[in-house]
Amino acid sequence: MKITNLTTPKARRDKRILAAAAVLVIVFFALLYSSISLWDPDFWWHINTGKYIVEHGSLPDKDLFVFTPMGKDMKANIATLKGYWLAQIVLYEVWKIGGVTGTIVFRVILLALTLWMVWRFTRGGSTYLRLAGLLLAGNTLFYFTGERPQIFVFPLTILLLMILQAYIEKRSKAIFLLPVVTLLWTNLHRSSLFAVVIILIYVTGSLVHLRQTFDDNISLDRRRKAIFTLVCLFSVATVFASPVGFDKIKDLNVFQRSVWTGGTIEFLSPFVLFSLYHKLYPVYMACLLIAVAVLLTNIRRTPLAAALCVIATLVLSLTGARYMVFLALTVPLLFRLPQIRLNKYVQKAAVLIALVPVVLNMSYFRPFNFSIRETYPLKSVSILKEKSPKRVFAYLEWGGFAGYFLPGARVFIDGKILSEGVLAQYEATLEGTEAMGQKEWKYNLDRYDVDTIILPPNDFVTGKPIALINRLLVDNDWEKIYQDDRQVLFVKRQ
Repeated sequence: MKITNLTTPKARRDKRILAAAAVLVIVFFALLYSSISLWDPDFWWHINTGKYIVEHGSLPDKDLFVFTPMGKDMKANIATLKGYWLAQIVLYEVWKIGGVTGTIVFRVILLALTLWMVWRFTRGGSTYLRLAGLLLAGNTLFYFTGERPQIFVFPLTILLLMILQAYIEKRSKAIFLLPVVTLLWTNLHRSSLFAVVIILIYVTGSLVHLRQTFDDNISLDRRRKAIFTLVCLFSVATVFASPVGFDKIKDLNVFQRSVWTGGTIEFLSPFVLFSLYHKLYPVYMACLLIAVAVLLTNIRRTPLAAALCVIATLVLSLTGARYMVFLALTVPLLFRLPQIRLNKYVQKAAVLIALVPVVLNMSYFRPFNFSIRETYPLKSVSILKEKSPKRVFAYLEWGGFAGYFLPGARVFIDGKILSEGVLAQYEATLEGTEAMGQKEWKYNLDRYDVDTIILPPNDFVTGKPIALINRLLVDNDWEKIYQDDRQVLFVKRQ
């Protein structure tokens, strides 16, 4: 393949144009991310936990915001309660200072920073493929705008790859910052075992003496290899320096399924989602297609660590939609290769393929959407602040919201879902289940002494009317005190 001379005026002009295009792409995605209001239901229990940690100076060892019992697996419960403590403090402080607007701006900054790092990381590669990688990463992050601890993982993933790759290529001694990255990661989010996998892949590549870069003159001598291995292994050890400790190893079992995870969209394969719900992720399909094409056509020239990282994340993404983002963030390892053997027209086609999801997402483009009025039951909570409820049965996606804004109350369930038994009770109650003359929904409300119920008129997933509402309307124990097109509020008659 003929290599383009980057010193020619035309080559320099093309490079400047594409660099400007990259800036515009990042700005566009930043505006797109600001179009999504604060929506993640888990955000509220995370900042509520952060508030508790800040005010009490300790981590919770029980669920403070839910009145139903936790599940029997106490280690798993503690891992959920304590595994995100640092991110929860940061998110709470951001919320306390900036509220809804500040939180959304913070989210936009983190995601835009991730995209800028992707562009910087791919320096030296084909500009067209770099742009394709930027588009793929930007579109994938659009599906992961949730205001939860995972948003810290995205820039850390790229930073981890940058540090490892820079030392391999003898461009930097930042390898000594690696333990700091892993220590931060493990206390921000429970996905730090993913960092362990990446690090061990790089260590394996350095020990087996296989190609690590495209420059045959670059190789780790014995001393640098020893330093690299020791720092990497120390970094792996820091992953367990968190309140969760070695119980984090359980997170390796990504194939484990439960009643809850088996029916949750993010835990299902993107292909299963398509077959069951006809839910298609065009950006994932584009990412998969381009990654496989680049990898197969350059497999002999691809550094071992880069190939293994991409293959590992590709396989991981097939097990659950929640892992798609890791594929999009590791694929740039291929796009940064300096002499990739792809025809320029094929590279341009990759950019066009990556543009398709951008066009599809344009319908969401409403920059600076800082209102949560359409997402959460603001009016119901405002009314309840004067009534001081104690036990609230709220729609699952609203549980954390009610738990945060009604500090004197606790809720039936929130996004943590620490008990599958309680989840089953919640679903039976929401569906107004009655069988053989027994009102299971009423039994569940009475056994937990629920005094308040907040529901949307229709289920968010199915769009069908919530059956419990009709049960409550004809029950003498309950009174409807407020309703609009977004929420219905019931209180128990005294």
